[in-house]
Amino acid sequence: MQCPDELDLILGLIDEIKNYYGWLIQFADGNRLDLHVQMIEVTKKDILDDKLCRILLDKDDILPSIPGSTDKDYYVKKPSKAEFGCACNEFWWCLNNVAK
Repeated sequence: MQCPDELDLILGLIDEIKNYYGWLIQFADGNRLDLHVQMIEVTKKDILDDKLCRILLDKDDILPSIPGSTDKDYYVKKPSKAEFGCACNEFWWCLNNVAK
């Protein structure tokens, strides 16, 4: 199991853990589960940010209705000329780290 929010806290990337928490879990049979819990206020604000989101249980009916889950935001898209140039620059800049 890995707790990425605790690691971010240790590295100083976040100041505190109070609105959300996540676990990356791998079971003995090889299956993986990325479990993320967060406060209701944060969920209501962020629920539409990821189109792969699917509500499994909302027994108190507090979450807004969301469209069906789709992976279309993750389709590979041809980059713009500027995006391609930036990616190439980053590649060549970091390439020397491979030898290290």
